[in-house]
Amino acid sequence: MQVEVLLIFLLIVVLFCWSDALSIREYAYLAARKHCADMDVQMLDDCVALSRMTFKRDDFGKLRLMRSFEFEFSASGDDRYIGLITMTGRCIESIQMPPYRMV
Repeated sequence: MQVEVLLIFLLIVVLFCWSDALSIREYAYLAARKHCADMDVQMLDDCVALSRMTFKRDDFGKLRLMRSFEFEFSASGDDRYIGLITMTGRCIESIQMPPYRMV
């Protein structure tokens, strides 16, 4: 009886973590898409990919999970560049794009 309850609790925790990770990834996708639109470049493949996950302390000293997502963009349609969006929790730390050739 207690093993089943523990397994159900563990399953609920895993599902919650998975759901939270998906929502943060979606938030990073929307931020990258908006940034590409603001910079007047085309976001390619219409997705972001998790590239790095570490722990970092926020401004209040609380330990947070820092995630870095990569996305690809193009300025002319013939080239392909990789941008990086870094998030701590649900807060966007930075969006970096390498220098690219304007058309």
